Amino acid sequence: EETLALAMQVAGRAGRKGKARVLIQSKQVEFFKTYLSDYEGFLKNELEERKELYPPFTRLLRLIIEDKNQKKANELCTKLATIFKNLPNLQVVGYGACGIEFMRAKFRFYVLLRSKNYAVLVKAGNYASQFKEVAVDIDPIDFS
Repeated sequence: EETLALAMQVAGRAGRKGKARVLIQSKQVEFFKTYLSDYEGFLKNELEERKELYPPFTRLLRLIIEDKNQKKANELCTKLATIFKNLPNLQVVGYGACGIEFMRAKFRFYVLLRSKNYAVLVKAGNYASQFKEVAVDIDPIDFS
């Protein structure tokens, strides 16, 4: 979504002062051919793809565990994922080291949860927030 929007922005700016040509190098040639001129079609297809997986159709909860001790952070991450795997109406989408694993002198791990029931996610977030190493983000936008 972000890449398509950026490509459309570049193409729009390139043509402001007359005729222009924009070249996009990608392994996803058909994607760009299809959607560069049909953003509404992209949005329609994207909403269909997200129906069972992402907001606004289901809700996400991302827990970030940060600690100076890597082993301790990893153990808490695994503990939380194990606890949440056994709860009804709650799905553990994934857990482990964050994409940016070390930041501000702390090791970072995550647990990503999904549910159609917002109250279940709030309860899970409240439980996780009792640990001082855990930050809670409902319907996260950034996954780094």
